[in-house]
Amino acid sequence: MDSQGQFLRDHPRRSLDKGYEILGTRSRRFFYMREAASLKPRKRTLLQKPTRMLAIASVTYACLVAGVFVVIDFSIPKSVRAILWPDLSGLTPEATVAAQGQLRLAAVQLIVATGASIALFYTARNYNLTRRGQVTDRFTKALERLGSDQVYIRIGGVAAIKQILLDAPDQAEDAARVLQAFIYEQTEEAGEIEEIDDSESLPPDVTASIEALGAAAYRALHFVRLPGRNLTGVDLCGMTLNYARFNKSRLRMADFSFSRMPGGSLEESDCTGADFAHSSFEAANLTRSDMTASRMDFATFSSAKMDKAQMVGVQAKATRFNNASLKGAALYGAFTGCDFRGANLTDADLRGMEAAHSDFTRACLDRADLTTSDLSEAIGLTVDQILRATLSKSTQLPDYLLIDERVANAVSSSKE
Repeated sequence: MDSQGQFLRDHPRRSLDKGYEILGTRSRRFFYMREAASLKPRKRTLLQKPTRMLAIASVTYACLVAGVFVVIDFSIPKSVRAILWPDLSGLTPEATVAAQGQLRLAAVQLIVATGASIALFYTARNYNLTRRGQVTDRFTKALERLGSDQVYIRIGGVAAIKQILLDAPDQAEDAARVLQAFIYEQTEEAGEIEEIDDSESLPPDVTASIEALGAAAYRALHFVRLPGRNLTGVDLCGMTLNYARFNKSRLRMADFSFSRMPGGSLEESDCTGADFAHSSFEAANLTRSDMTASRMDFATFSSAKMDKAQMVGVQAKATRFNNASLKGAALYGAFTGCDFRGANLTDADLRGMEAAHSDFTRACLDRADLTTSDLSEAIGLTVDQILRATLSKSTQLPDYLLIDERVANAVSSSKE
């Protein structure tokens, strides 16, 4: 212990990292949470101390009132002074007394109104400071609950953070960082799981945290980062997670329906059996992701990078892949009414693909494997596109292509 203390004294800048090692894993985690949420109390400045603040306000107010009278007597032009301090010499004594009383009453009312405005300003400021302190205390207590060994207490901590988001939306960024750290610590690494069980579900505290994280990230425009975690069965339905990162995560049976993740990343993630219906992954990165047996009805993958993605046995209706990069991807299943306009399907494996009413206008099919695909009802295909692909006698093409002599020769000369 003496050597550790000497190390901290000799290396003050590295004392935090060394302190993490001494505190241990658990304390390190929640110490990081508190620091991430900026909950450490700050030293109050001169203007934040109520007694001194009231004294300064009183002196300032007295000087202001004195300055008003000085300005009225010496600095204001006669034309303006006649309005503010009129000449009462021509009035009768009774009228003069009445006019002077009215002037004094107006001056007193002006001073009282000014004082009331200043008091109201400082009251509002003190209220905001008190409210901020209360929110900080609630946040601290919620963090303590997240560190409990009991699941129901951790769920209560998550519920407390959700309530703080409703009462203090400006704390959304801090809440998002805390919840993200909590989820990361409470889930396993995707590579550590030897046996895959699709029936498994996330712990209830993690499920509640993910729901709260979605709300916090949306409010604070926070970019969620949960790479390499086991999130099997996670429910992200309806969430907006811009530029979220789930690289190399296990997302089997996940629910992405009606969610929006533009610019996000599911690179090398396992999304087997996931539900992408009505979701939007525009310009997202799904390179080498496994989307086997997933549902993609009415989803949007426009301009997405999906090179070498596995889409085997998928159900896709009216799905948009326009301008997407699908080089080397495997697309097996029913792709009904899908939009492949401008998509890059170079070296893609389209065997067993049923593309009824799908649009392939300007799509690149260079070396794409169409040996057993059914494109008989596809639209937008041209002779040049087909000749650049790999065909077989089992390839089903539209009638207007089969009557072309070059296509007919390519099909007849191909191998089964």
